[in-house]
Amino acid sequence: MRTRAALLPFISTATGMVLLLGACSAEDPSAGPSSGSGASSSSFNKADVEFVVDAGSHLLSTLTAAQLAEGRSSNPAVLGMARRIIELKGPQADTVAGWVRAWGRQGGDLAHDSAEHGQQDHAGGLTTKVMNRLETLSGQRFDRLFLASLAEHFRQGQRIWRSQLREGKDPRASRLAAEIKVEETRLLRSCQRLLAR
Repeated sequence: MRTRAALLPFISTATGMVLLLGACSAEDPSAGPSSGSGASSSSFNKADVEFVVDAGSHLLSTLTAAQLAEGRSSNPAVLGMARRIIELKGPQADTVAGWVRAWGRQGGDLAHDSAEHGQQDHAGGLTTKVMNRLETLSGQRFDRLFLASLAEHFRQGQRIWRSQLREGKDPRASRLAAEIKVEETRLLRSCQRLLAR
């Protein structure tokens, strides 16, 4: 079982990614990509940039919520789902963070898209209000809100993955979007099954 300390690298990476959205695009666009990035400025388009911004926010929220389950839920199924989410989403956050660094150096307007998309609020899912509420709950009350909010979060996430698959240019980003789309459809069904018990 992962401890809180073991989760910090994942959470730190995702948090750092959000901070990098502004910092990277402030760098000199004429500077070449870092060694080993393997991408040119023509390898991504605006849809790809929007994808890394939205995916980064989505993954960070998912990871943060999953971390809250430890010590609050006593349901083995809920805890198992939370641990599985952390195992899946941590590496995905690392991947997106790498694209933020590389694309920011190549002139992607990540700061603009981060500000624009960060102002959007969703009617449900893992909002700040829900996350704050989850921190105060335990047992079945935590489980119900956790599962219901995750389910809505995964439903909302489908927009991100579909948009990338329709409009994105970078094949790696599109492969990740396809992977997460399938994965979160399964997680959504798991949430719904647990809520129906």
